[in-house]
Amino acid sequence: MRGDGPHQSAEALAAPGPGSAKALGLWMCTALVPYLFCALAELMIYIKDGRTIVGEHLRRTVVLATVAFAYATWAVYGAGQEVVFYGFLLLVLGVPVYVWLKWRAYLLVVKTTVLQGVKTCRN
Repeated sequence: MRGDGPHQSAEALAAPGPGSAKALGLWMCTALVPYLFCALAELMIYIKDGRTIVGEHLRRTVVLATVAFAYATWAVYGAGQEVVFYGFLLLVLGVPVYVWLKWRAYLLVVKTTVLQGVKTCRN
């Protein structure tokens, strides 16, 4: 029996509600988007830095990146259309925060550069 008061059983509190599957899917979707990017990051680092990887290390890196990317893609697909849509909205809401942080970092660099130029001119 489910009670509505403060003496609910642990079983009643742990029982999933109607929105818990969507909440879990949304969490999974938002957690897996960065995982999709990170799955291939090691390969991109090797390519960008011009490192050469050969033999067993190359095979292991490619296999792990491919399996991780495939898993993340499959899990996002399995979350469902509605959950992916809400996950995309959460991602889009983070873009203004990212732009604001980058703008602040840029202003800090400009301010530091200008102050260093002023100190150089005075010496």
